[in-house]
Amino acid sequence: MTDDANPGRAGSSNEISGTVWGPSVQAGTIHGDVHFHEPPAAPSVPRQLLAEPAYFTNRESELNRLAAVVGGRSRPPVAVLTGPGGVGKTALAMRWAHRVASGFAHGQLYADLGGFSGTEPVDPGEVLGLFLRALGVAPARVPVGLAEQTALYRSVTARRSLLLVLDNAYSAAQVRVLLPASPSCLVVVTSRSRLSGLVPEGASIIDVGPLPAAESVALLADALGEARVAAETGDAEAVARLCGGLPIALCVAAARLAGRPRLSIRRVAGDLLSERDRLRALSVGGGRPVQAAFDVSYRFLAAPAALAYRRLALHPGPAFGLGPVAALTATRTRPVPSRHWSSRTCWRNWRRTGFGSTTWYGCMPEVRR
Repeated sequence: MTDDANPGRAGSSNEISGTVWGPSVQAGTIHGDVHFHEPPAAPSVPRQLLAEPAYFTNRESELNRLAAVVGGRSRPPVAVLTGPGGVGKTALAMRWAHRVASGFAHGQLYADLGGFSGTEPVDPGEVLGLFLRALGVAPARVPVGLAEQTALYRSVTARRSLLLVLDNAYSAAQVRVLLPASPSCLVVVTSRSRLSGLVPEGASIIDVGPLPAAESVALLADALGEARVAAETGDAEAVARLCGGLPIALCVAAARLAGRPRLSIRRVAGDLLSERDRLRALSVGGGRPVQAAFDVSYRFLAAPAALAYRRLALHPGPAFGLGPVAALTATRTRPVPSRHWSSRTCWRNWRRTGFGSTTWYGCMPEVRR
């Protein structure tokens, strides 16, 4: 483009080459500085929560305990949902988070920390970088070192009201650096470990167990329709019992039935009767999510806990006391110390009955063999 508006000025031209998008500024001679001002960017409000679970039943006791965690504190409240794989910790966290999300003006942050995913846990520095960018920090301003990242994160969150969901955490150390500074924040953590190291940070530990029988059947009814379950109530109760009240197992069984409308619930219950074939029956689409959930937990066990886990497969019944544990895990004259198996295996793969004994989850016998 040539400017001929001033033809009397010899040798004067004004050209723009290439393609220009938006307004352009051209000048001949400039004295002083040129300043371009843009309106400030609106504060970033992240909305990172996963979708609410499609099928969710009751859990009112756990939801009430989560509600009790929130209160006037000098530090952000932290709730740790702990339980074995497949028990529904993430679903519970998402249900609660969506219920209270509107109370956090500056948004919600979510991260899968990869604690029990079959790969290495996620580096907290990587998560800090994601969170800082989500909160509006320019990528060039995000520090490289963990200490500087943590300091900047605390500064950025100091006056914000945020809801954080830290899913599948491996350790208290992994979570600790991700805790925001403002008491107006709320942090919900899920983990197969109890993360007792977060208690000094003010964390409340909430155990998430299997669904009771009635709620397990209700979950099947949500997925399959009440009429189909009502027509085979007894068999639906059998499926719920054989799935051990684990939502992951119930959802897989429901998926099998939903994909084959003519398949009877009785047939699925029959397929689950065999302990040896139960996990094979709890597969869908070529995958075995229930088997995978327990396999990952087993791989993370310390050697003494893994020993206890394998040897207890010899126990013929579903429940046992500490006597069989001590006898089956004894090496020479001393049993494996309880600290090696109770902190990991007990909380991930078996549960206390409340009467001095322990019982396997309903779909566990094949796993432990």
